Order: sequence, then structure tokens, then C-alpha cells
Amino acid sequence: MSESEPERAAKATLMLALFLTVMGTYGVFRGIRELTGDRLGAMPELLDAEEQARVEALAELQATFYNEPNRRPFAAANIVLSAMLMIGSAFLVGRKPHAVWFLRQAIVANVLWIVAKLGSQLWHSFARVPEVKAILAAAEPRAGPLPEPSIAMVVGSMIVFAVFNLAAHVFVGWRVGRDDVRRFVAGEE
Repeated sequence: MSESEPERAAKATLMLALFLTVMGTYGVFRGIRELTGDRLGAMPELLDAEEQARVEALAELQATFYNEPNRRPFAAANIVLSAMLMIGSAFLVGRKPHAVWFLRQAIVANVLWIVAKLGSQLWHSFARVPEVKAILAAAEPRAGPLPEPSIAMVVGSMIVFAVFNLAAHVFVGWRVGRDDVRRFVAGEE
């Protein structure tokens, strides 16, 4: 039995709203975590001395990146922009006429935030290269198949995370602009 076009549009819109809610919730909680400066927690007693020293070096490395002066303003902006995604999701489910417009604005603002945050992280990462290299050099060499951490790995992970985040937002932006979603919100189906 085949679904009708209105049923498919309704399901697609509700799935989009769910995805927007999940993205917004993650962004709000991540913003709160960064705003409060939550770092690596206490070490469990189960770790041996060598592994505990490596985790402490990682915590010091994380603290070096957390000392970025733009961290708190970006975290506050992330909370607001992610809340906009959740509000837009509610507008979408409620079939408000301005839902598509609001979501496009929220998505563009989030994309700009992602690019600005990545730029700030990269700028401050390269400004702290001597500190980071000293911390990485002080860490005990790791035995095993995993590679030693380097500044390139840190920067690469920032870029990869930003690219995946951008891809998710671009997908959602594309999906919000589709005709079936607009028709569903307008009540034409």
C-alpha cells in the first residue's frame, strides 16, 4: 500500500523537526558545558601511573585550549542559536507560516557561528603552538598501535568536527527549503 503525497510530506516534516530538535538540544548542552568550563574529570584509581600521567597531560592540553578568550562568548552564542533551532522546530510542527523563514535564518546564523568558531579555534591553536608542543613533548611515549598526538591531529580534529557540523546544517537547510515541507507548513496538503 502506497502512501499519499500529504502523508509523506507530513512524515518528512516531522522527521526534520525531530532532527532539528536533537541538533538544538545538543548545541544547548554543549554551549552550557563550554560556558561552565567543564573539563576532564578526576582519574579513576584503576589506571596505572603511566596512563594516569597521559590523561593528566591531556587535561593540561585541554586546559590550554580552554583558555581561548572567545570560548565563553561563543558558548553563549551557541546556546542562543541552538535554541533558535528548537524554536524553529516547534514552529515547523505547529505549521506556523513563518517557520521556514525562521529556520533558514537560524540555520544561516548557525553556519556563520560554526565558521567563526573554527576560525577562532585555529587562530588560538596556532598562537599557542609552543605551549602545545611542550605539553605533547612532556607526555610519556605511548606503547601500542595508537599514534602519538600532535598539533596536526588536534587541528585536524577541529576541522573534521566543523565540517561534519556544517554538513548537518547544510543538509537541514536544504531540507527545510524543499517544496513538500513548504506545502505542508502552508497547509496545502
